Amino acid sequence: MAANGRVSRRAFLGGLAAASSGLALSSCRRGAGKAESPDGKSLTAGELALCAAACERVLPADGDPGAREMGVVDYIDLRLARAGRRAVRQRRRLKRGLEQLDQWSRKRSRKSFLALDPDGQDDALASFAAEGGDEAYAFVRQLVLLTMEGAFADPVYGGNRDKTGWKLIGFDAPCPNPRCH
Repeated sequence: MAANGRVSRRAFLGGLAAASSGLALSSCRRGAGKAESPDGKSLTAGELALCAAACERVLPADGDPGAREMGVVDYIDLRLARAGRRAVRQRRRLKRGLEQLDQWSRKRSRKSFLALDPDGQDDALASFAAEGGDEAYAFVRQLVLLTMEGAFADPVYGGNRDKTGWKLIGFDAPCPNPRCH
C-alpha cells in the first residue's frame, strides 16, 4: 500500500494477474490457431484505434508500460479472429460496445471517444458502464478482462509484448519452447 493509503498499481496488477492468469491462459489455448480471415484480424482500423484507447484507460502507462505498449490490442484482435460461437459472440459484443461507447461519448461531450483527453475518456468509460445499461456494463467488463488477458497471457498469443506484463509483476516463466528465448 502506498503512503497515501491507496493500493499501488503494481500491487493491484499483481493480485489481478494472479487471479486471472489461469483463465487467460486456458481460454487462449483452446482456440489458438483458428481464424476467420487469412490475416487473422477481426477488427477494422477504426475499431482497433478505439479499442486501443479504451484499453489504455483500463491499463494506462504511468511510468510502467500501458496497454498499448504491452500489445493488448494485438492480443484482442487475434483472439476475436478465432472461429467458434463463443468467439463470434465476443467479437459482436466488443464491436457493438465500441460503437456504442463512441456514440455515448459523442452524445455526452460532442466529441468522439478518441478526441477526448485521458480524463474525459475515463469519465466516458465509467459513465457508460454505470449508466448505459446491462449491455454497456457487459462490454466494459469484457474490455477489462481482455485487457488483463492481453497484458498477462503468454506472449505467443499476441499480447504481453516482450513479457512486459510478467516483468511488471516479477514473474519469470520457464518456457519449454526453445523459440521463446
